[in-house]
Amino acid sequence: MTVPVARGPEEVRAVPDDVVTAPPDALADAEREWRARRWRYAVPFAGVWLVVLLGPAGDVVDRSGSPVGTVVGLGLLVAFAVLYLVLVVLAWDRSPAGRRRAGALAVVLLALALAVLPFAGPSGLTTFIFVAVVVQLVLPWRWAILATVALVALEALVSRAAGWPDWGSYAFSIVAAGMAMFGVARMAERNRALVEAHEERAAYAVLAERERFARDLHDILGHSLTVIAVKSELAGKLVGLDPERARREVEDIERLARVALADVRATVGNYREVSLAAELASARSALEAAGVDPDLPSAVDAVPGDLRELFAYVVREGVTNVVRHSGAGTCTVRLGPASVEVLDDGRGGGPTHDGHGLAGLRSRAAAAGAVIEAGPLPTGGFRLAAHRGAAS
Repeated sequence: MTVPVARGPEEVRAVPDDVVTAPPDALADAEREWRARRWRYAVPFAGVWLVVLLGPAGDVVDRSGSPVGTVVGLGLLVAFAVLYLVLVVLAWDRSPAGRRRAGALAVVLLALALAVLPFAGPSGLTTFIFVAVVVQLVLPWRWAILATVALVALEALVSRAAGWPDWGSYAFSIVAAGMAMFGVARMAERNRALVEAHEERAAYAVLAERERFARDLHDILGHSLTVIAVKSELAGKLVGLDPERARREVEDIERLARVALADVRATVGNYREVSLAAELASARSALEAAGVDPDLPSAVDAVPGDLRELFAYVVREGVTNVVRHSGAGTCTVRLGPASVEVLDDGRGGGPTHDGHGLAGLRSRAAAAGAVIEAGPLPTGGFRLAAHRGAAS
C-alpha cells in the first residue's frame, strides 16, 4: 500500500478510499467522543422540555379516584419520560442496528403515551408531542414525515372518540414540534457528517505521514547501507593490496554514514531535499566500488526542476538494485527533459514485484504526474524508467 503525499490540500485526497483505512485507535477515540457528547448535550437539552409533563402529572393526581390509580398513572408518565431520554441518546447511533432498536422503542413510547391518556385525560395528549419529536430523531426523514402525519390522525381519532374538544391545538403542536425537530435533526446529521469527515481526514493525514516517513527511510538507508556494504567489502580486499586506496574507501564509508545519519534526521524534520546531480555523483561512486562500469550523464540542465527530485529517486533506486542484484558489468543512466532510464547488462534479476522501493517510486511519480516502468530487457539486463507524457 502506498499513499501519495503531495504537499497541500491534495495530500488527503490522494489516499485511495478502497485502500486506506483510518487507524483503529483514531476511530475508537472518535466513537468514544460521540458517546460522551450524547450525554453531555442531548440529555440536558431534551430533559428541559420534560417540565411540560407536569401538567399531565397534575391531572393524573386530580382525576385519580384512588392511590393505586395515582401511582400507576404517575409511573406510566415517569416511564414515558425515561424512555424519551433514552431514545434521544439512541438517536445518535445511525447504524442499521441502532436505527432498528430506536424504531422499536419509539413504538413502545407511543404505547406508553396511549396508556397515560385514561389517567391524565386531554392533557395526556401532550405526550404525543414528545413522540413527534422522537420520530424525527430516529427515523429516516421520509418515514418521519409519514409518522408525524399518522400521529396527528391518531390524536384526532382519540380526541373525537373521547369527546375531547381541544384536539386541534394539540394537532398543531404535534406538527409544529415535528417540523422544528425535523430541521434540528437534519442539521445535526450534517454536522456529524462534517465532524466525522474531519476526523477521518486527520486520520488519513497521519497515515499518509507514516507512509512518507517509511518510504523516505527506505530510500535513504536502502541505498546508503548498500553502498557502505559494497565499499566495506572492497576496503577489506584492498587492505593488503593497496592500503592507500583502502584508506580512501574507509573515509568514504565514514562520509556515507554521516550523510545517511543527516538524511535520517532531516527526514524526521521533513526538510530533506534530494539533488539529481548529487545522486548521479553518488551513483558513480557506488557503481565503481561494486566493479560496475558507470555510463552516466554529466549534466542535468535538460530536466525540469519539478522532475529532478523524482528522477533523483529513480537513479538512487535503480543503481541500488544494480549493485545488489544484477551482477552487471555496465550501468547506463539516460536523462531527457521528461524521462530517465537506468539500464544494466546483468542477469535481468530485478524486482519481480513492487517492494518498498518501487512502491515508493510509483507514489512519488503519481504525485508528479509521471509513470514508472520496470522490467527485464529482451537482450538481458534490467530497465527502470520514469517518464511524464508519452513514453520515450
